[in-house]
Amino acid sequence: MPGICGIVGKKQTQSPSTDVISFDNTHEESYSGDLFSISSITHNRNSQPVESDDGSLIWIWGDIYSHKSDSGEYIPKRKSHPDTTQAEYCVKLFEELGLSFIERLNNEFAIVIYDNEEGMVHLAVDRLGSRPFYMYENGDSVLFSTSLQSLSLHPMLNCDFDTKNLQSYFGLKYVPGTNTPIQNVKQIPPATMYSFDLSEHDSTFQSYWEPNYNPVHKPKSYFVNKMTEYLSKALDERFSDKDDIGLMLSGGSDSRLLAGLSNKPIKCYFLNEWKNSEYQIASKVAAITGNEFEFLQRSEDYHLNVLEKNAPLHDFVSEFHQAHAGGFRDVLSDEVDVLLHGMYGDTFFKGYFLQQKSVTTPIGQLVLPFFDDVDTISQYLEAIDPLETSYLNIEADLLDVLQTQIVSKEGSLEYAGVEYGDLRTLVFADNWYPLTNQPDYLFHSNLTQLNNIHTPFIDNRLIDLHLSIPLKYQMRGRLVSEGVVNTSARLAELAHPDTGVRLDDSFTVSYLKKNAKALREKYCGQNRTYPKPYYTDSAWCDARELIRETSFVEDKLKEHGDELEELEFFDKSAVYELYDAHLKGEDNHRELYRILSILEMPVTSCTLNNREK
Repeated sequence: MPGICGIVGKKQTQSPSTDVISFDNTHEESYSGDLFSISSITHNRNSQPVESDDGSLIWIWGDIYSHKSDSGEYIPKRKSHPDTTQAEYCVKLFEELGLSFIERLNNEFAIVIYDNEEGMVHLAVDRLGSRPFYMYENGDSVLFSTSLQSLSLHPMLNCDFDTKNLQSYFGLKYVPGTNTPIQNVKQIPPATMYSFDLSEHDSTFQSYWEPNYNPVHKPKSYFVNKMTEYLSKALDERFSDKDDIGLMLSGGSDSRLLAGLSNKPIKCYFLNEWKNSEYQIASKVAAITGNEFEFLQRSEDYHLNVLEKNAPLHDFVSEFHQAHAGGFRDVLSDEVDVLLHGMYGDTFFKGYFLQQKSVTTPIGQLVLPFFDDVDTISQYLEAIDPLETSYLNIEADLLDVLQTQIVSKEGSLEYAGVEYGDLRTLVFADNWYPLTNQPDYLFHSNLTQLNNIHTPFIDNRLIDLHLSIPLKYQMRGRLVSEGVVNTSARLAELAHPDTGVRLDDSFTVSYLKKNAKALREKYCGQNRTYPKPYYTDSAWCDARELIRETSFVEDKLKEHGDELEELEFFDKSAVYELYDAHLKGEDNHRELYRILSILEMPVTSCTLNNREK
């Protein structure tokens, strides 16, 4: 569902704008009481809010398919409450368990509860904050939205940028923790319920879960089997026999495992500029699993179209082009009822975002498959390695700013408003707690706007399993690949198109193959030619070459020339020097894409308009 927004605390008629989170194929409902006004935008016609027996009201945006029982088992919604909508399901649990039902919910959600008896409004998010709430408090009222852009357009906010937090976006590709680049706007922490007393205007935050890395000594097969068991349950709980199911399929292992585990027919979608090696692998995966396959071909103008079309959905995480599927909104909304993707398999079961050791060799830096222990906050910050931001007129050093946001508390660390039990947990979990810390988050959040989206790897059982896996299996276990091997030998035989590694290769063989390929490409160049310079054999085009081959970046910089002049944090001449250097061979595509992301956002023009008033 696309989202929820509202204002509570005093009689109001204007909630945040829904224009930026409401499309032609969505359904919008608004509800106003004496002390609140709330709007919900959904992909279906299920009415919200739903009222409980005591007159309380619940709205939900999300994907909840089970809840935890007193015995610790997860009970699927379709067994306990088969004929209810998501909001009705939450009301039933609220009537039975009170507010404690929140901590029992499994999957992704952002929930609003008006507690009639207590005179309170509660905003709650899931364990990871995967469907975030952004909020602005002004003493006697609270403005909130699941879209930072929609919140920022509200006149009560008088929007302007917080340049230190904005620098985090340019340097890191995200803004850590609860911080945002909008002055006085915060994100609700993950696994937290925010409560606002409508009569007293007091507010509190209450955390109901936190990550605790506690590895258990089990053989690798135990974790592979548990992962596939929980994924199978997650898939089985999500769909009815009436659903037409779509899957964002690549040539890699995560979506391949989902295709192999599903016992229902799936329509597989593959995106690319051309029918490359990745296409060949993905089409074979669909054929082996007996599923329909559709090629969605991206044009030369695709990045430009995604920039313009999806700017209102960009909340300062990722670069705009990582809304990979955004240009096919109509197809992905109209052809299937629900859409699957395999994102976060690499987060929880491949150790992709864990700090690895490296050594310097005569032929360059070699990354080793071992965890690089971080013993101090200084070491943690040194490993962040942000992008250069010399094109900004911001004097503060980014790492110094980040260091001020890490606060030692009794028995824990707080980083940018989010608490972690200790430094080890911070290092292990900061990439996904909250999920908006993940630099690629826009791929996931953009999909939630296109259709009813299901993310099987975001499941409480899998998160708990992730927190129990020894580092050696995280780094070298190839857990997802072995899951594919156990599911289908034919799927495992297909080599990964990027690396040439088969999923049934051992870790040693795969490690040697990947590094040998990287060395060949570094010193010998590509061993094949492509129809266009920016074409690749991977899932995504080469943005570096696309910028050199097309003029859309230069055209957009000229279009936004006034903004580059008026926004004091940009050095306009340095931005153009950055672009010119890229054309001459430097790789500045990430910096340029982040600049375009900011310039195209509605919040930017809104900020400048506010300054003129």
